[in-house]
Amino acid sequence: MLLCVNVYAQAQEKDKIKIKKKPTEVDFLPHINGVYDGEIAVEKICFGDGIKNNLGYQVFSFQITYVKEGTTVTEYIRSNQIPDTVCAQLQFFNLNQRIFITAIKALDHSGRLITLEPFSLIPIKEDE
Repeated sequence: MLLCVNVYAQAQEKDKIKIKKKPTEVDFLPHINGVYDGEIAVEKICFGDGIKNNLGYQVFSFQITYVKEGTTVTEYIRSNQIPDTVCAQLQFFNLNQRIFITAIKALDHSGRLITLEPFSLIPIKEDE
């Protein structure tokens, strides 16, 4: 004699615990591909996600200062991306020279205009 038993169990959803982390000072800092200061491959500057911070604020403008043929140039950019024309300059004339990104304007999550901290980077050629 065979005894067959069907068991039906109902899984109960576990309580979800959401840990809300307090933002640290680093979360507010702007960066390009996670680099806040120092050397970065020029390809990452030009083809990455642009200027961001870890809180997801929307960067919409900034100034970039670099040296072009011995002259200091400051350009006002209305985007979070470094334009192709500036990228070409960085790739051909500014490798291993510090560039400065300042006057970074962004909107926080409530739509307020804020200015993020300036930062500087040194574009380098990435090893192949």
